[in-house]
Amino acid sequence: MTLGTLYHSGHVLLLAKAAYERSAKLSSESEVCIALSAAAFEGFLNELAHMFRNHEEPESAVALAEVLAEAEDARVSPITKFRLAAFALSGRFPRRDDLTVQRLSALMRLRNSLMHLRPDPVFTLDETYEHQVKNLKPPTEVALLVSEGVVSLPKKYSGSWRQLMSTQEVARWGYNSSVSAMLWLTDAASDPVVEERMRFMTDHLPKL
Repeated sequence: MTLGTLYHSGHVLLLAKAAYERSAKLSSESEVCIALSAAAFEGFLNELAHMFRNHEEPESAVALAEVLAEAEDARVSPITKFRLAAFALSGRFPRRDDLTVQRLSALMRLRNSLMHLRPDPVFTLDETYEHQVKNLKPPTEVALLVSEGVVSLPKKYSGSWRQLMSTQEVARWGYNSSVSAMLWLTDAASDPVVEERMRFMTDHLPKL
């Protein structure tokens, strides 16, 4: 007999937060925080699909559950699922240049680079720094983090982009981006009943 259902995204965020705190002494924990923050957001979307699957729910909630369940079955990207969820909740489809979309996309790219390892070219910055920076073409997620001031290109460096991203500052940014996206969807809910139930899931989420 099934007694109920456990939702895990909040717990995974707590694990991400603990990893962030450990990253002050152990830099590798920043990668754990990034991976768990991305996983928590994906889990949050799946939990919404489960929470509102009952057809007695408000119309926007049923639409949200159906579109998320179908997107999960079709294995669409978390970014597309986020945009579809926003549309179901509010009638507004976030553009790709929306900052929340950009940050989520960068977070997922970072997570994928950690979980699906590929050879990463090494680049060097030295005394010809200014010339080299002008000719560098960092990955999209790195360019966003540089533009937001989360990451700065060191004056002297030899390594890969992945190594450059494995810092406590990036972990903090990734965690907060995940939480902000959850809150964004909660704020987007046009139905007060749906919003209240979503706030039950999100009001307790701490930022770093």
